[in-house]
Amino acid sequence: MDRLNPGEMDNLPTGYHALLANSSSFFCSSLAVSLSLLIWGTLSYVLSIIFTSLSTELYQFILAQGLMFGIDILLRADRPSNPLTSFYPTISAISHWFDRRRGLALGIVVASSSIGGICWPFMLERLFVQIGFAWTVRTAGFMCLALLAPACLLIKPRLPPRKSADVKIGLIKDSFADKRYALLTAAMFFIFWGMFIPFYYLPSYGLAHGMSLYMANNLLATLNAGSFAGRIVSGILADKLGRFASTPLSMSRVKVIDDCRFNITFACALCAGTILMCLHAIETATGIIVFSVLYGFFSGGLISLQSACVAQITPDLNMIGVKIGLLMAICSLGVLTGNPIGGALISGASGKFGAFIDFSGIILLFGAILVLIARLTMERKMCKII
Repeated sequence: MDRLNPGEMDNLPTGYHALLANSSSFFCSSLAVSLSLLIWGTLSYVLSIIFTSLSTELYQFILAQGLMFGIDILLRADRPSNPLTSFYPTISAISHWFDRRRGLALGIVVASSSIGGICWPFMLERLFVQIGFAWTVRTAGFMCLALLAPACLLIKPRLPPRKSADVKIGLIKDSFADKRYALLTAAMFFIFWGMFIPFYYLPSYGLAHGMSLYMANNLLATLNAGSFAGRIVSGILADKLGRFASTPLSMSRVKVIDDCRFNITFACALCAGTILMCLHAIETATGIIVFSVLYGFFSGGLISLQSACVAQITPDLNMIGVKIGLLMAICSLGVLTGNPIGGALISGASGKFGAFIDFSGIILLFGAILVLIARLTMERKMCKII
């Protein structure tokens, strides 16, 4: 192999995430959010960007954007640029501090990646012309350093870290013994497997249907604008409509009725999958722009609520980091393989997008069905409690 396309290069850090995220779940539980962990992660992230600006050979890009960027995923979780890998210590720490408005809090945090997705394309496009590739990438690295430095001091957990001796393989086994968690993990794997493929190929779809290069490249910014709204709105809805609504049955018993976070997650997955299937009939520039906004909105809701759903079915707050890490380790395998599969389907169809849309939409809808099954399983368990 002497060449990688941009989508495959984007998959490199995610691939190392898939290989290493199981270990990071232990970091989250045993090391929690230590200042040294965040500092080392920030430095590795910035250095991976700087080394990318110095790279001229393929193996150098792989080492900088694959290996070093992937190791950063293990160490730092305050980065707002990637929707998949910015969750571990930060998300578990936020879950410690919020309960009634946890969905909104997590939605605001993950919405930061959408802001980056809106701003960076316009900034980089202009800088590439004015100062070239190398200094554009270095400028991005310096900006990230300025943004991440304060975050290292501001992120702090409420609960003491779990001792490493307390984190055993048996805990992982016990986590998957919970049917709700196992079904949620399987659901998010299929959802992420299909959901992120359009993120890579939407600009190509726009170009193939008559959009200018400028408009096609801006589709990702449009999608991220919708995602920003979806991440916050979904969190607000999940909190306002109720997560576990409690009604006293007696002095010692509580009736658990509903978990709206799972309901909103199912609705977002169902709408995202349905809208994606509608892409078959969308061929105008206006229609593609509207699609990018709506798809971004509902996919953003899925990104926002996944961690809130895990936290909702995890009584032990110290285990949230472990469970989120395990879920994301499995989901990252779907993200890693989804993009190459989508590219192969497009290439195999001589540049036509029908098979790629069907694959992404069907597995996304299947993930929505699994979320619904997890919700119904939770209902049966609640009935037993009552």
